[in-house]
Amino acid sequence: MRRCSCASGCLRLREKADIRRRHALISLLVLANFGHGLVGVFQIIILIGTMTTLIPDMLCSAGLMQLMVDRRLVVPASVLILVLIACLAFVFAIWALYGSGREAVFWG
Repeated sequence: MRRCSCASGCLRLREKADIRRRHALISLLVLANFGHGLVGVFQIIILIGTMTTLIPDMLCSAGLMQLMVDRRLVVPASVLILVLIACLAFVFAIWALYGSGREAVFWG
């Protein structure tokens, strides 16, 4: 790997390496779904994007449930409402992950 004397040069080299990795991953995804056509590739990319946003949502809702139950920092009535909202968010995230399909979960 080339060395440079300035920080912006190092940044440019990293950006080029990141772009190469992205191109390689996209090419691999297109080749893997070659039989499905471009619509299938687009659909799997959308499902992977959906899945990657659902996992942090699911973990945050589980963390909120644990914090509200363990610490009881707020009034008990509002704890119940927050835990109910967190439970609904967790169930929705699980349902949406299931709905994204095994291919998106496998690729993600």
